[in-house]
Amino acid sequence: MGHHSDWNTEDIKQVTIEPEPIRVRDGFGVGQPVLNDEEIYLNGDADTDNDYETFWLSREVPEIDPTMQFCKTGERPYDKVVAAVLLLAKTIAPDAIDVESDEDMDGEDWHAARQLLAVADAIP
Repeated sequence: MGHHSDWNTEDIKQVTIEPEPIRVRDGFGVGQPVLNDEEIYLNGDADTDNDYETFWLSREVPEIDPTMQFCKTGERPYDKVVAAVLLLAKTIAPDAIDVESDEDMDGEDWHAARQLLAVADAIP
């Protein structure tokens, strides 16, 4: 036996979904983010209390243990950008970077990052 569902699409054209812009700043949360061929250095926007920890991804292997790199975002909006950058890096150089998360990488949080990349037409 199947389920029966009803809906009315009469007002559907009036519904718009506008994602909130994600303000990304430099590592201190104030200036322009650093995005170039050598490094990505960013944080959320300090002016709106949406900064937390700095995200830094570099071609240069850090002097600290390269297996200990991490960034906590405190579930701020820039978390989607950090996840998107990591997903893109893994897509571009799968043998050069391992990505792990305390969130389910197939879950909602990482889905938002995949959507961000799809909008940017960054990955298939």
